[in-house]
Formats: sequence, C-alpha cells, structure tokens
Amino acid sequence: MAKQYFSPYAPRTPRSPRLVLIWISCFLFLLWLTWFLSGRSMDERVAHHTNSRLQFGKDGEGDRSWHEVRDEQQQA
Repeated sequence: MAKQYFSPYAPRTPRSPRLVLIWISCFLFLLWLTWFLSGRSMDERVAHHTNSRLQFGKDGEGDRSWHEVRDEQQQA
C-alpha cells in the first residue's frame, strides 16, 4: 500500500534515452523556429521602414502612420 503514494525520496523510474533525445530535439527545434521567425519578421520591418518614421496623431495614440523621411542629399 505504501507504493501507491508518491515520495520525493523514492528511486525514480528509469528514463528512456530515446525519450530524452526526443524532448531535447523538440526544445532545440522550438528555439530555432523562434529565432528564425523573429529574425525574418524583423528584417522585413526594417527593410520596409528604413526611410520612414512613425508619427502619432494629435492625442498621441490615434492615427499612427508611417511617413517617409527624406535625407539632406535627396532634397538637394
């Protein structure tokens, strides 16, 4: 009857090396996927808005839009 209860001091059941490799592989894949997606979206945003700046409306929050910023060389 004592084996029905969980004890933190009891010996652990052995883990399968295959199961450990599957968990590590999934974790590494999720890390790579996060890095890939965040880097890809950042490159697109930077490339799209390189010569732009975000302007806010009169109240500071509404009517946000991107406006092109012209360099001094372009104006001449």
